[in-house]
Parts: sequence; C-alpha cells; structure tokens
Amino acid sequence: MTTFHDPSADREELHAIRAGVTCALVLEREGFLLDKKESTRHCPKYRSQDGRIVIVNHEGRGWWDPHDTVARGDVFKLVQHLHPGLTLGHVRQRLRPMIGLTASYAPMPRQPVRETPEVPVAEQWGKRQRVRSGSAVWRYLTEDRALPRRAVEAAIRQDVLREGIYGTALFSHRDALGVLTNFEMRGPNYRGCPRGGQKTLFRLRGGSGRMDRLVVTEAAIDALSFAALDQMRDGTLYVSTAGGMGPEAVAALGALLGDLAQVPDARLVIGTDRGEGGDRYAAQLATLAEAAGVWSGRILPFDDRSDWNEVLVRRAGRTSSPSTGA
Repeated sequence: MTTFHDPSADREELHAIRAGVTCALVLEREGFLLDKKESTRHCPKYRSQDGRIVIVNHEGRGWWDPHDTVARGDVFKLVQHLHPGLTLGHVRQRLRPMIGLTASYAPMPRQPVRETPEVPVAEQWGKRQRVRSGSAVWRYLTEDRALPRRAVEAAIRQDVLREGIYGTALFSHRDALGVLTNFEMRGPNYRGCPRGGQKTLFRLRGGSGRMDRLVVTEAAIDALSFAALDQMRDGTLYVSTAGGMGPEAVAALGALLGDLAQVPDARLVIGTDRGEGGDRYAAQLATLAEAAGVWSGRILPFDDRSDWNEVLVRRAGRTSSPSTGA
C-alpha cells in the first residue's frame, strides 16, 4: 500500500513549534543563563559559560547575536546557529519535546564569566550602513520619535548616525580628534552601548560658522530633538553624553569649553532632562563652564515634558517647531 506525505502536517508542526517554543527556553536548555543586569523588559540577554551572547526579542519568538551582524532569526535558526550543520529535520526533532514548556529565566551567577574577544567598536560601526530614507531606523526616528527630515539628514551627512538591526539607531561618540570611541544604540526595544569602547560625546553641528554655542543633552535623540526645535542654529554644536558623564566625557567637554572660552560671547546651554538626574548633570556642567570661564545657563524641556524628545513628540502635529530661545 502506497503512503503519501502530507505537507499540511509539516506546516502544522512548524507552526506548533514556533508558537509553543520560545528562544529563551532553547537557550536555557543549551546552558545559557539570563544576564539580568543587562537585560531589558523586551530584550532578555543570555550568556553561556564560554562567553557567547544571545539577545531574545519579539516576545521570545526572535533573537540576535550582538557579536555577529547577520546572526538572527526565529527559534529554528537559533538551533542552527548554536549547532551549525543541523538540518531542519534534526532541528524539529530537538524542538518537539519542548512544545508547551516555559523558560525559567534563571539568572546567571554573579561571578565573572569569560567572554569571547569583543569586536572593536570602530569595526562594528564600519560594518553598519548609513540610514536610508524609508528604512526601519528612518521610520523609527521620523515616525516614533517625530524627528524632522532635516535633522535626520544632517546626522546622516555628518556620519554620526548608522543603521542598526530591528530599527535600532546607532549614534557615534567621537573624541576631539574625530576618532570613534563608542556609539549609543536606541531603538523600539533596545538601548545601550556596546562593550569595549569609551563613551565620550555624540556631536552634531548646526549649520556652519565658528562654534560659539554648545548645547549639552543626555541622549543623542535629545540632542537631535533640541537641534530640531532650535532650527539647527549656525555656530552651535549639539552634544550628548549618553546619560552619566565618565572621565572621558568630562575631558571632552573640558576641551570644548576651553575652545569656547576663546570666542567672544560664547555660551554653554545645559539641556539635561527634568528630574534629580538632570539636576545633578546640570550642576556638573555649570561647574565645568565656570572653571573654563564660559557663561552657562540651563533650559528645561517645556510643556512639562521630561526630555526634549517628549517635547518634539507632543508637538509633532504642528507645522513648525518654535526655537528654544537659549
């Protein structure tokens, strides 16, 4: 008696596996543990004892490897990533017993783990493409973040913005010589900075002319938002520190303020967020400006928003954005 293979049964099993097996569960079965400290609500970060890293997204249905720009996909591709050479049939055999089981999200122990050598941040940056109109990052910045085309195009021209995966925007940090030292990553489901680099300053020039005005914000998206509200004023440099100010950021700001001190009527505009953290950073910046002999003043996000991007998002329906006036 001849038997016939039913393709619909294969499709049903593939669907059942995708729906019933999470990437987190697969990683736990492979010996990975949750790095709770570096995970976010939407992106659990898993580490293996030999230093491999996999980040889970899409509510457990997807994953990506931060050390490999092309390694990402669904639960089937995850198994093949961990075990190169397995066929789809072998992968299905491994995943069938896991259908319906849940991950434990067991955190990794606190003792340090050995990681694989990190790819230098400059090499990571060099592999990423420039943002294109209509790309995932372009849509994230112009739609979700309400940044106007002019501000995004300025960042692209100055090569301070690159395309990350899953709509994550990459914003370069460079030192006084223009050497890339790290980059900020901001997207719909992830934010952070890659390891192995040093946060200095994200820098965006507003127009041409000699710099006589420095605007400092906390995040690169806030620097772009302030610049947009500010109509990209000539002679202004918009910078961000990616949150806290480490020694490298303080040194870079000191160098900029030293240059500003040589320019008549130069000023530092402090654009940190509302709240205790923003107050603390503002005080640090005012102290640096005073030491350099540069006038400084703080302007808070208006409309009672906590940061400058929230101001921009709220005003996205307007035909024009008012100047900050600072």
